[in-house]
Amino acid sequence: MSTFLKFNTLGPKTKNFVAAGGLTGFVFGVYFYTMRVVGVLTMVRPLLIIQKCLN
Repeated sequence: MSTFLKFNTLGPKTKNFVAAGGLTGFVFGVYFYTMRVVGVLTMVRPLLIIQKCLN
C-alpha cells in the first residue's frame, strides 16, 4: 500500500509518463513474445512436413 502513497505524491504529468511507460513496456513485451512464438512455429512447420514426407 505504501507504493501507492508514494505514487500519489507525484505530479499529474509524471503520473502520465509513468503510466505511458508501463503500458508501452507491456505492449512491446506482448509483441516480442508473440513474434518469438510465431517465428518458432514458422521455422518448425517445414521440418515437420519434411519429416512426415520421409516416413
